[in-house]
Amino acid sequence: MRLARAVLGLTAVVFFVLAAALLARPELAAVADLEPATPTARVELAAMYSGLELGIAAFLALCAFRGGARLRAGLLLGGFALGGLGVVRLGATLAVGPVAPLMYWFALAEVLGAALCFWAAGRVPES
Repeated sequence: MRLARAVLGLTAVVFFVLAAALLARPELAAVADLEPATPTARVELAAMYSGLELGIAAFLALCAFRGGARLRAGLLLGGFALGGLGVVRLGATLAVGPVAPLMYWFALAEVLGAALCFWAAGRVPES
């Protein structure tokens, strides 16, 4: 269970750090060629990339601290969220053609993170 909590805590921290960094420094979105040109675009970037990720991070942290059935639920959410990001990122990358190498690294990290979450979830006894 300690390992599962550590994996979930790490996943929460990753979501939090990415969200907080982009919220504090929206210009970091340029790394992925996202350069919001209007106030509306900046609000959308903040809401979807920071707000949603902060919400996920908070839920994952709550699950890690509360434990029990929540621990497994948090790990599954982390796995599905990261897996969805990684699989769609890789699929879209292959579909649209040449992209920045960073996209491949993000996809790899997301798929590996998902696999780690699912593995840890499998080690948590069902309640």
